[in-house]
Amino acid sequence: MTSPKLDSAPLAVHIDGSCINQHDKVARMAGVGVFFGQGNPHNVSLPLLGAKQTNARAELEAMVLALELANKHYPLRPLAVYSDCSYVILEGQRVLDFATKKNTDYFKKDTSRRLNGDILMRLERAVLTRKTSLQFHKVKAHSGNYGNEAANDLAQRAARAAYSRSKQTAAPAVSIVRK
Repeated sequence: MTSPKLDSAPLAVHIDGSCINQHDKVARMAGVGVFFGQGNPHNVSLPLLGAKQTNARAELEAMVLALELANKHYPLRPLAVYSDCSYVILEGQRVLDFATKKNTDYFKKDTSRRLNGDILMRLERAVLTRKTSLQFHKVKAHSGNYGNEAANDLAQRAARAAYSRSKQTAAPAVSIVRK
């Protein structure tokens, strides 16, 4: 029985979140974009679930989804995650530093009580179950980076679609009574 070959070239995945109507707590909607590459069946364009619709949550959710998909479909491939969000890179790196014993204080905090703790707990699980190397890279937003632009497009499409659906379901019912 032979073991599967490990591809040493890191798989690049670009992630992004988008939130429209950010200043309107009722109308804002967020979307998540995960881009593994042109035509990749694991690319994701989904609305952010839940009542808290913020860009930061969408960015974090994109990272979690990217890691979960990579852990499932590319478990033996090193992974390089690219994001234009410093917050997400910082959180991912904090967990990774703990996993590699560079920061033993990270998990002394109760993650569930932190801002976005529900998603951060999933991020911790996804990072800690990664079987191969993992790197996080910050990229400049809207600078022509193909992968970042593709992830941004996926996230924006999801946010717009969620907003359109919410407007359709929120429209008051109109009844016409004829005599």
